[in-house]
Amino acid sequence: MDMARIYTLLEKKILLWADTAVISLPNFVAAIVAFILFLIVGKIIRATIVRLLRRFSNNENLVHILAGISYLAIILIGLFTALGIMKLDRAVSSLLAGAGILGLALGFAFREVASNYITGTILAFQRPFSIGDIVEIRGHFGTIQKISLATTNLLTPQGQIVVIPNREVYREPLINFSATGKRRVDVEVPLSYRADLEKALACMEEGLRRLDILVPGEEVNVQLVEFESFAAKARARFWIYYPSEKGYFDARNQGILAIMKSLRENGFEIPYPVRALDLKQSLGV
Repeated sequence: MDMARIYTLLEKKILLWADTAVISLPNFVAAIVAFILFLIVGKIIRATIVRLLRRFSNNENLVHILAGISYLAIILIGLFTALGIMKLDRAVSSLLAGAGILGLALGFAFREVASNYITGTILAFQRPFSIGDIVEIRGHFGTIQKISLATTNLLTPQGQIVVIPNREVYREPLINFSATGKRRVDVEVPLSYRADLEKALACMEEGLRRLDILVPGEEVNVQLVEFESFAAKARARFWIYYPSEKGYFDARNQGILAIMKSLRENGFEIPYPVRALDLKQSLGV
């Protein structure tokens, strides 16, 4: 095949492409316009859904999930509509078939990632916790900072962010310290065996009842719980609002100070371990 024939074939092919492009140009412009309109409509519908759902639910995670799903559905409809305007029906069918096959492949390859997203949707409906709740998940204690479809972010008291996959959040036991709005504080105190233990317990209870952080109606309880080698162990229990301005550690600190002050005012001392050394035996005297 000589160069002249090759040049002629290339020229015919380029002219054919150019004619096809000119003929398809109106459909292409119409498809672009239609897709842009779907984008605009999708944003309007998403904002409307968010506004309407917030009237009936204060679950922000669920609101944004449903709004996002609706927006994605409208975008997909707009994409297929644009392809239909350009008379790419076969491309649409191939795209749908390919998407199905690709979805299966990705499902097997990223089943753990998909599990996190599915679990995130379940958590959004069940709502075991909200942003700002103090929880313990998989041994991590802290405040919920962010909840997404894939992960939950936890801020520890030390200031670190712990990112936990939602699949683990759903599978593991979860403690929500903020759910009831109150929390019990336990303080253990050693008492000397030589002291009047009943009077000491009464003094501890009296000291705790002076606190202004107690939950009205909840019991303040002080009991002996264990015998130790050098003292009897007492445990004081009282309830505080939680979370509140007075956090758990602050409330515990106030409880310990109140107990110590009451015991000292009544002549009780906190015992400490005593070791007796036999110097004669150790020196061989």
